[in-house]
Amino acid sequence: MRNFTAIIFILLFPLSLWGQAVVDWTADMDTVLVSTYRVPVKAEETGRDFYVLTADQISALPAATVDEVLRSVPGLEVQGRGLRGVQADFSIRGSTFSQVLVLIDGMRWNDPLTGHFNSSLPVGLDEIERIEVLKGPASALYGADAMGGVIHIITKTASNSHKENRGLSISLTGGQKGYFGAQANLHHRLSDRTLISAGLNTHRADGHQAADSSNYWFKIYHGTAAINHWINDNLKLYYRLAVDQRDFSARYFYTISPLDKAEELTQSLWNQSRLSYFGRSGTYELDVFYKVNKDRFVFSPEFPSTNEHTTQQGGLQLNHLRSLSRNLDFNFGLRAVFRQIESNDRGDHEDQSFSAFSALRKNWAESTDLHFGLSLDYDSNFGWEINPQISFSHRFEYATIRVAAGRSIRAADYTERFISTQLPGPLSSERNLGNPQLKAETAIQLDAGVDWQLSRNFSIGLGLFQRWGTNIIDYFSRDADMIPNADNLDPDGWYLFAENRGEVNVTGVELSVAVPSVRIGNSSVALTTSYTFHHLDLDEDLQSKYITSQARHQAGLSLFWTYEQWSASLQSWYKNREADFAEGIGAELSSSYTVTNLRLGRSVFNNRGDISLDVYNLFNTEFSDIIGVRMPGRWVSASVSWKIY
Repeated sequence: MRNFTAIIFILLFPLSLWGQAVVDWTADMDTVLVSTYRVPVKAEETGRDFYVLTADQISALPAATVDEVLRSVPGLEVQGRGLRGVQADFSIRGSTFSQVLVLIDGMRWNDPLTGHFNSSLPVGLDEIERIEVLKGPASALYGADAMGGVIHIITKTASNSHKENRGLSISLTGGQKGYFGAQANLHHRLSDRTLISAGLNTHRADGHQAADSSNYWFKIYHGTAAINHWINDNLKLYYRLAVDQRDFSARYFYTISPLDKAEELTQSLWNQSRLSYFGRSGTYELDVFYKVNKDRFVFSPEFPSTNEHTTQQGGLQLNHLRSLSRNLDFNFGLRAVFRQIESNDRGDHEDQSFSAFSALRKNWAESTDLHFGLSLDYDSNFGWEINPQISFSHRFEYATIRVAAGRSIRAADYTERFISTQLPGPLSSERNLGNPQLKAETAIQLDAGVDWQLSRNFSIGLGLFQRWGTNIIDYFSRDADMIPNADNLDPDGWYLFAENRGEVNVTGVELSVAVPSVRIGNSSVALTTSYTFHHLDLDEDLQSKYITSQARHQAGLSLFWTYEQWSASLQSWYKNREADFAEGIGAELSSSYTVTNLRLGRSVFNNRGDISLDVYNLFNTEFSDIIGVRMPGRWVSASVSWKIY
C-alpha cells in the first residue's frame, strides 16, 4: 500500500485545487496543429494520443535538457544515466528504448549504432518551439522504429515562431559537484523573408559518486545554426547545421562487470534542409538530412579495451499534401535512408531502406474525423513489409473519444547484430554479444481513449492500450555452448546474447489530469498529473536486459506558480518496477522511488533578466534507473540569464 501513496497524492491534488472557491479561468486552450501527423490537424482531431509541451512550459520546468523535460510527459519513461543530457533511454508505454523514434523538424535523429544515443540532441531548450509526443505505432507515418511512439522536436526557426524580430540571450549556471553551464542564443530577422538563428550550450561537472566512489564526470558541448528563407512567394528554404560532443564517465552504463571503468566520447555532425513549395495543387516538401556520429568507448583504461565506431546516415524524403475537397485531405510521399558503420568490434557494414507512404483524412460535420495511413517499406534487413494505420475521433460538447490501430516494425541496430563479434577471443564473461541472424520486430497496437473538457481549463484523459509484439529483440543470459557460430568466446563463460523473443504483449491504462491555468487572487497556478500502468506478458518466463526493465506503475506531477515577478515550478515522478541486484558490483535496483525537482525564480531589470535556484532531487532520494548507475542525490545550482536585446 505504501508504494501507491505517491500515486494517490499526485492524482488527487488537482481535484482539491479545483474545488477551491473563486478561481478565474483565463488561459486559452492550445489550438496548434500537430506537425508530427502527416495531415496537419489539431491533436484532438487525429484520433491518436498526443501530448504537447510548449516553449513556455519547457522554459518553466526545473530542467535543462530535453531528457529532463520529457520526465513530465504522461506515459513516457526516461531512464537516465546522469544529469544534463549525459545519456538517457526513452520508453513509451512499456516499449524498449529502441522502439521510440526521435525526430528533429520532421527528420529521423535515431542513430543506427544504438538507441542509447537518441537523447543526445544538439539543440538547446531555448531554440525549441514545442515537443510533440505521439504515443503508439507510427510506422505508417515514419517507417521503422516508431513502435512505442514518436518524440518530435520542433524548433523555433523551422516553424518561424520567434516572437520578436531579433534577440540575443545569455545564461550562466553554477552549482554543486563542480557544475558549470552556459547557454547563448541568437536570432535575427534580416527581412520579412529571412530568419537566422544560432545557439551554443555547454554543461560540465565533476559529478556525483558511482558505487565504487569514482565520479560520474561529464563535459557536454553543442552548437547549432539555422536559416529560414522565403526564396519567393511560393518557395521556402530551411537549413540547420548542428554539432555535438559528449565526454563522460560511463561506468556500468551497459554492463554490470566489476571490471567496468568505462569512459565514452561521442561526436555528432547533423545537417538537414527542407525545400517547400506552396502551390495551387497543394504543398510539396523535399527534406534531406545527413548525420555522422563517432563513438569512442573505453571499457577500462587499465587494459586494451577501446571500441571505436563511425556511423553515417543520410536520407531524403519527398512529401505532398493537398486538399481534395473541403473535408478531404490527402498526403503521399517517398523516403530513402542509407546507413553505414565502420567499427573495430562490430565490423564494417552498410544497408538501406525505402518507403512509399500515404495518408487520408476525412472530416464530417466538423466533429468527426477518420484517418487512414499506409506505408510500404523495404529494408535490406527484413525485405518488404506493409504497415497500415487507422484512427477515428468524435468530439461531443465536453468530450472527445478516440480509437486507433496500427502495425509497426523495427530492424535490429548495428549493436544488436554485431557487438563484440569482431573482437579477438576469448571474450571475458558477462559481455553483450550480437546476433547477425536477428529478425525484425513487428507489433500491432490498439489504442482507445476519452478526453473530458470539464471546464475551459480543467480536463481529464483516460486511455487504454494493447500491443501484441512478435520477435522482440533483447539480450538474454546464455552459456557459451548455447551460442551458435561464435568462435571468440570463453568456453566456461556466459554472455548476454541478442535474441528474438516469440511474443511480447503489453496491456496498459493511462490517466491524466490537466489544469492549464487557475487565477487565485494575484497568483496563477497550472499543473498536470498522470498515472500509467502496464502489464507485460512474455511467452516464456525469462529475465531480459531491457524488455522487463520498464516501470509497471508510473506517476507524475508538474506544478507551476507565478506571483508578480516571482515564479516556482515543481516536477515530481514516481516509479514502481521489478527490483534487481547485481552481486558482482553490489548494486541494487529498488522496487520503487519518488524524485522531486524544484525551481524558484524571479524576473529582474524590467523582465530583461532572470535569476533562479534549481534543486534537483529535493528530498535526496537514493535511486537508479539503470542497475549499477547511481543517480545523483540532492544537487543545487543557481542561474542568471539576461536578454541583451
